[in-house]
Amino acid sequence: MTEKIFLDKNVLVGSSLKIEYGEKRYEDRFHNESIKIFDLFEESNDVEGWVFSEEVERVKKILENIIDSNFAMSYTRDLIYRKCRQNLEKNMKNLGTIRVERSDYSDFMNDVEDFYRELEEILDKNFMDREQALFELKENGIYYKNAEEIAEKIDDSCYNKLRQKIVDEPATQEDMRLLAKINYLSKQVDSQIYFASTDYHFSPIKNNGMPSDNFISDRIEEFFGIICDWPDALYEELSG
Repeated sequence: MTEKIFLDKNVLVGSSLKIEYGEKRYEDRFHNESIKIFDLFEESNDVEGWVFSEEVERVKKILENIIDSNFAMSYTRDLIYRKCRQNLEKNMKNLGTIRVERSDYSDFMNDVEDFYRELEEILDKNFMDREQALFELKENGIYYKNAEEIAEKIDDSCYNKLRQKIVDEPATQEDMRLLAKINYLSKQVDSQIYFASTDYHFSPIKNNGMPSDNFISDRIEEFFGIICDWPDALYEELSG
């Protein structure tokens, strides 16, 4: 059975954005995490890579905006943008593209909106009520030694990052449409569906570059049956 991996646009951006021009160098911060998964689609006959056609157009615009913001001379910008487009085309050569119409995925939006609303209710806790917050975290598989540890690590704890992504920077309609589309497609096939993303609204949170919390990705798998992870992690899991 062929496994299917859908790629978030941030993976396409991250893998395509590596620029060296003279002494100036620019690389997406998740380039190394993003690039390896494309080897999987070339090496394996048991794994398919897919991307939504409308996402590809957004990727091209994102690349253009990043280059415009970092390179002043128009001639330089044109050269670098062409290089990034070449990288994108190379990375996409083994990918399939698909378009899902609103009429197909609209029935799945309510479930996705409810899903993120419930996450927000779990994580929208006042840090003054640390004992209750600790209880909620333990109930959902996130452990700290004690409530004081949460207070001490308020700036870099997984809880704080989770709360930031779900409450302070909640999933956008675009994020939710993306998950609804993948959920719709997962009902059309018998194979396992994976979603490669560097976005904490879907994938595990990392601390110091290492995966440290699977709260959101575990919940997505539990509710929708979709396995979300970083592209390099999916490469390691599926390349064997």
